[in-house]
Amino acid sequence: MKKNNVNYKVWQGLYLSFYSRAFYRYVAEHWRWKSLWFMLLLLCLVWLPITVRVSMNFNYLSSAMVSDLAKQLPVINIKNGIASTETSGPFYINYPGTKNVFAVIDTRNQYKNFANDDSLILITNNAMIIKSLNNKFKTYVFNPSWNRVLSSKELVKLYNSEHRKTLTAAVISIYIFGYLLFFAICAIYFAVLSVFISLFFNWTNAKPPVNASLSVVILAMTPVLIIFSLLYLFKLAGTLAILLLLILQFIYLLLATYYIKSLYKNNK
Repeated sequence: MKKNNVNYKVWQGLYLSFYSRAFYRYVAEHWRWKSLWFMLLLLCLVWLPITVRVSMNFNYLSSAMVSDLAKQLPVINIKNGIASTETSGPFYINYPGTKNVFAVIDTRNQYKNFANDDSLILITNNAMIIKSLNNKFKTYVFNPSWNRVLSSKELVKLYNSEHRKTLTAAVISIYIFGYLLFFAICAIYFAVLSVFISLFFNWTNAKPPVNASLSVVILAMTPVLIIFSLLYLFKLAGTLAILLLLILQFIYLLLATYYIKSLYKNNK
Protein backbone atom coordinates (compact mmCIF):
# COMPACT_ATOMS: atom_id res chain seq x y z
CA MET A 1 0.00 0.00 0.00
CA LYS A 2 1.25 3.51 -0.83
CA LYS A 3 2.11 5.67 2.19
CA ASN A 4 0.64 9.13 2.59
CA ASN A 5 3.59 11.55 2.56
CA VAL A 6 1.55 14.60 3.58
CA ASN A 7 2.63 15.95 6.97
CA TYR A 8 -0.50 17.34 8.61
CA LYS A 9 -0.42 19.82 11.48
CA VAL A 10 -2.26 19.06 14.73
CA TRP A 11 -4.57 22.09 14.44
CA GLN A 12 -5.77 20.96 10.99
CA GLY A 13 -7.78 18.26 12.74
CA LEU A 14 -10.27 20.97 13.77
CA TYR A 15 -11.65 21.08 10.21
CA LEU A 16 -10.28 17.97 8.45
CA SER A 17 -12.09 15.80 11.01
CA PHE A 18 -15.36 16.82 9.34
CA TYR A 19 -14.67 15.25 5.95
CA SER A 20 -11.17 13.91 5.23
CA ARG A 21 -10.79 10.13 5.01
CA ALA A 22 -7.08 10.56 4.23
CA PHE A 23 -6.60 12.54 7.43
CA TYR A 24 -8.29 9.85 9.56
CA ARG A 25 -5.95 7.25 8.09
CA TYR A 26 -2.95 9.54 8.60
CA VAL A 27 -3.90 10.05 12.25
CA ALA A 28 -4.28 6.31 12.82
CA GLU A 29 -0.83 5.67 11.33
CA HIS A 30 1.20 8.62 12.62
CA TRP A 31 -0.33 10.51 15.52
CA ARG A 32 -0.24 7.96 18.30
CA TRP A 33 -0.02 10.01 21.54
CA LYS A 34 0.04 13.31 19.62
CA SER A 35 -3.76 13.01 19.74
CA LEU A 36 -3.64 13.99 23.42
CA TRP A 37 -2.21 17.38 22.45
CA PHE A 38 -4.99 17.68 19.92
CA MET A 39 -7.56 16.84 22.62
CA LEU A 40 -6.14 19.61 24.84
CA LEU A 41 -6.48 22.10 21.97
CA LEU A 42 -9.93 20.86 20.96
CA LEU A 43 -11.45 20.97 24.45
CA CYS A 44 -9.83 24.34 25.14
CA LEU A 45 -11.61 25.82 22.09
CA VAL A 46 -14.88 23.93 22.61
CA TRP A 47 -15.14 24.96 26.26
CA LEU A 48 -14.78 28.67 25.39
CA PRO A 49 -18.27 29.17 23.81
CA ILE A 50 -19.83 27.09 26.59
CA THR A 51 -18.17 29.33 29.20
CA VAL A 52 -19.40 32.44 27.38
CA ARG A 53 -23.00 31.16 27.40
CA VAL A 54 -22.83 30.14 31.08
CA SER A 55 -21.47 33.57 32.03
CA MET A 56 -24.17 35.30 29.94
CA ASN A 57 -26.88 33.27 31.70
CA PHE A 58 -25.34 34.06 35.08
CA ASN A 59 -25.16 37.75 34.21
CA TYR A 60 -28.80 37.82 33.08
CA LEU A 61 -30.14 35.99 36.14
CA SER A 62 -28.14 38.02 38.66
CA SER A 63 -29.04 41.32 36.96
CA ALA A 64 -32.74 40.36 36.89
CA MET A 65 -32.59 39.41 40.56
CA VAL A 66 -30.94 42.69 41.56
CA SER A 67 -33.49 44.69 39.54
CA ASP A 68 -36.32 42.88 41.29
CA LEU A 69 -34.75 43.43 44.71
CA ALA A 70 -34.14 47.10 43.89
CA LYS A 71 -37.85 47.64 43.17
CA GLN A 72 -38.62 46.73 46.79
CA LEU A 73 -36.03 49.13 48.19
CA PRO A 74 -37.24 52.33 49.87
CA VAL A 75 -35.37 55.58 49.28
CA ILE A 76 -32.61 55.79 51.90
CA ASN A 77 -31.21 59.22 52.80
CA ILE A 78 -27.70 59.15 54.26
CA LYS A 79 -26.60 62.38 55.91
CA ASN A 80 -23.28 62.60 57.77
CA GLY A 81 -23.19 58.80 57.88
CA ILE A 82 -26.69 58.44 59.39
CA ALA A 83 -29.36 56.68 57.30
CA SER A 84 -33.07 57.40 57.36
CA THR A 85 -36.15 56.52 55.32
CA GLU A 86 -39.16 58.67 54.46
CA THR A 87 -41.63 56.30 56.13
CA SER A 88 -41.27 54.14 59.20
CA GLY A 89 -39.93 50.62 58.84
CA PRO A 90 -38.69 48.04 59.07
CA PHE A 91 -38.79 47.17 55.34
CA TYR A 92 -38.50 43.54 54.25
CA ILE A 93 -36.83 42.82 50.89
CA ASN A 94 -37.89 39.40 49.61
CA TYR A 95 -36.18 37.04 47.16
CA PRO A 96 -37.82 37.44 43.71
CA GLY A 97 -41.05 35.45 43.46
CA THR A 98 -41.00 34.28 47.09
CA LYS A 99 -41.87 35.49 50.58
CA ASN A 100 -38.42 34.58 51.90
CA VAL A 101 -36.67 37.64 53.30
CA PHE A 102 -33.31 38.54 51.79
CA ALA A 103 -32.68 41.86 53.58
CA VAL A 104 -34.18 44.03 56.30
CA ILE A 105 -33.94 47.84 56.28
CA ASP A 106 -34.54 49.33 59.71
CA THR A 107 -33.13 52.82 60.18
CA ARG A 108 -34.96 53.19 63.50
CA ASN A 109 -33.11 50.22 65.04
CA GLN A 110 -36.29 48.42 66.07
CA TYR A 111 -35.61 45.05 64.42
CA LYS A 112 -34.10 42.59 66.93
CA ASN A 113 -34.51 39.19 65.27
CA PHE A 114 -31.74 39.36 62.66
CA ALA A 115 -29.54 36.82 64.45
CA ASN A 116 -32.29 34.19 64.33
CA ASP A 117 -34.06 34.74 61.00
CA ASP A 118 -33.12 33.71 57.43
CA SER A 119 -32.29 37.17 56.08
CA LEU A 120 -28.70 37.89 55.11
CA ILE A 121 -28.49 41.72 55.27
CA LEU A 122 -29.61 44.24 57.88
CA ILE A 123 -29.30 47.99 57.27
CA THR A 124 -29.57 50.13 60.39
CA ASN A 125 -29.25 53.88 60.81
CA ASN A 126 -25.44 53.78 60.77
CA ALA A 127 -24.28 50.41 59.43
CA MET A 128 -24.86 47.47 57.12
CA ILE A 129 -24.56 44.02 58.73
CA ILE A 130 -24.02 40.98 56.53
CA LYS A 131 -24.72 37.49 57.84
CA SER A 132 -22.91 34.51 56.30
CA LEU A 133 -24.53 31.12 55.77
CA ASN A 134 -22.74 29.79 58.87
CA ASN A 135 -24.28 32.63 60.95
CA LYS A 136 -21.18 34.82 61.23
CA PHE A 137 -21.62 38.59 61.06
CA LYS A 138 -19.63 41.32 59.37
CA THR A 139 -20.48 44.97 60.09
CA TYR A 140 -19.73 47.89 57.75
CA VAL A 141 -20.18 51.21 59.58
CA PHE A 142 -21.22 54.14 57.37
CA ASN A 143 -18.54 56.79 56.95
CA PRO A 144 -19.52 59.96 58.89
CA SER A 145 -18.69 62.00 55.78
CA TRP A 146 -21.26 60.18 53.62
CA ASN A 147 -24.02 62.34 52.23
CA ARG A 148 -26.09 60.66 49.55
CA VAL A 149 -29.50 59.35 48.56
CA LEU A 150 -29.62 55.61 47.90
CA SER A 151 -32.52 54.74 45.57
CA SER A 152 -33.32 51.64 43.52
CA LYS A 153 -31.56 53.18 40.48
CA GLU A 154 -28.47 53.93 42.57
CA LEU A 155 -28.40 50.35 43.85
CA VAL A 156 -28.57 48.93 40.31
CA LYS A 157 -25.83 51.33 39.15
CA LEU A 158 -23.62 50.35 42.12
CA TYR A 159 -24.26 46.68 41.47
CA ASN A 160 -23.39 46.98 37.78
CA SER A 161 -20.07 48.69 38.49
CA GLU A 162 -19.04 46.05 41.03
CA HIS A 163 -20.60 43.19 39.10
CA ARG A 164 -18.25 43.61 36.15
CA LYS A 165 -15.27 42.78 38.38
CA THR A 166 -17.07 39.82 39.94
CA LEU A 167 -18.25 38.54 36.56
CA THR A 168 -14.73 38.69 35.11
CA ALA A 169 -13.37 36.67 38.03
CA ALA A 170 -16.29 34.22 37.77
CA VAL A 171 -15.77 33.68 34.02
CA ILE A 172 -12.05 32.97 34.52
CA SER A 173 -12.85 30.53 37.34
CA ILE A 174 -15.58 28.80 35.32
CA TYR A 175 -13.27 28.48 32.33
CA ILE A 176 -10.29 27.05 34.24
CA PHE A 177 -12.04 24.69 36.67
CA GLY A 178 -14.82 23.82 34.24
CA TYR A 179 -12.24 23.03 31.57
CA LEU A 180 -10.37 20.67 33.90
CA LEU A 181 -13.60 18.84 34.76
CA PHE A 182 -14.67 18.79 31.11
CA PHE A 183 -11.27 17.42 30.10
CA ALA A 184 -11.44 14.65 32.71
CA ILE A 185 -14.95 13.58 31.64
CA CYS A 186 -14.07 13.60 27.92
CA ALA A 187 -10.81 11.72 28.55
CA ILE A 188 -12.72 8.93 30.33
CA TYR A 189 -15.42 8.88 27.65
CA PHE A 190 -12.88 8.74 24.80
CA ALA A 191 -10.91 6.00 26.57
CA VAL A 192 -14.04 3.85 27.04
CA LEU A 193 -15.02 4.31 23.38
CA SER A 194 -11.52 3.39 22.21
CA VAL A 195 -11.60 0.18 24.31
CA PHE A 196 -14.89 -0.88 22.71
CA ILE A 197 -13.55 -0.10 19.24
CA SER A 198 -10.37 -2.10 19.96
CA LEU A 199 -12.51 -5.07 21.03
CA PHE A 200 -14.48 -4.74 17.81
CA PHE A 201 -11.27 -4.73 15.77
CA ASN A 202 -10.01 -7.87 17.55
CA TRP A 203 -13.27 -9.56 16.63
CA THR A 204 -12.81 -8.62 12.95
CA ASN A 205 -9.12 -9.66 12.93
CA ALA A 206 -7.95 -6.10 12.29
CA LYS A 207 -5.64 -5.14 15.14
CA PRO A 208 -4.54 -1.50 15.18
CA PRO A 209 -2.62 -0.29 18.27
CA VAL A 210 -4.75 1.00 21.14
CA ASN A 211 -3.34 4.52 20.75
CA ALA A 212 -4.37 4.47 17.06
CA SER A 213 -7.94 3.63 18.10
CA LEU A 214 -7.88 6.39 20.72
CA SER A 215 -6.55 8.93 18.21
CA VAL A 216 -9.30 8.17 15.72
CA VAL A 217 -12.00 8.23 18.42
CA ILE A 218 -10.89 11.72 19.50
CA LEU A 219 -10.89 12.85 15.87
CA ALA A 220 -14.34 11.35 15.23
CA MET A 221 -15.76 13.21 18.23
CA THR A 222 -14.34 16.55 17.08
CA PRO A 223 -17.17 17.60 14.69
CA VAL A 224 -19.82 16.74 17.29
CA LEU A 225 -18.10 18.70 20.06
CA ILE A 226 -17.53 21.76 17.85
CA ILE A 227 -21.13 21.79 16.61
CA PHE A 228 -22.51 21.30 20.13
CA SER A 229 -20.45 24.18 21.57
CA LEU A 230 -21.73 26.54 18.86
CA LEU A 231 -25.33 25.39 19.29
CA TYR A 232 -25.02 25.90 23.06
CA LEU A 233 -23.58 29.37 22.57
CA PHE A 234 -26.54 30.43 20.41
CA LYS A 235 -29.10 28.66 22.67
CA LEU A 236 -29.98 26.06 20.04
CA ALA A 237 -28.88 22.95 21.95
CA GLY A 238 -32.36 21.57 22.58
CA THR A 239 -33.42 17.94 22.92
CA LEU A 240 -33.82 17.43 19.16
CA ALA A 241 -30.40 18.97 18.45
CA ILE A 242 -28.72 16.73 21.02
CA LEU A 243 -30.50 13.68 19.57
CA LEU A 244 -29.26 14.56 16.08
CA LEU A 245 -25.73 15.08 17.44
CA LEU A 246 -25.79 11.62 19.04
CA ILE A 247 -26.77 10.16 15.66
CA LEU A 248 -24.00 12.17 14.00
CA GLN A 249 -21.53 10.93 16.60
CA PHE A 250 -22.51 7.33 15.82
CA ILE A 251 -22.06 7.95 12.07
CA TYR A 252 -18.60 9.48 12.54
CA LEU A 253 -17.52 6.62 14.79
CA LEU A 254 -18.71 4.10 12.19
CA LEU A 255 -16.83 5.90 9.42
CA ALA A 256 -13.69 6.17 11.54
CA THR A 257 -13.90 2.46 12.34
CA TYR A 258 -14.29 1.63 8.66
CA TYR A 259 -11.34 3.84 7.67
CA ILE A 260 -8.82 2.28 10.03
CA LYS A 261 -10.22 -1.24 9.71
CA SER A 262 -9.57 -1.18 5.97
CA LEU A 263 -6.18 0.45 6.60
CA TYR A 264 -4.90 -2.29 8.91
CA LYS A 265 -6.42 -5.10 6.91
CA ASN A 266 -4.72 -3.74 3.80
CA ASN A 267 -1.41 -3.55 5.68
CA LYS A 268 -1.41 -7.26 6.45
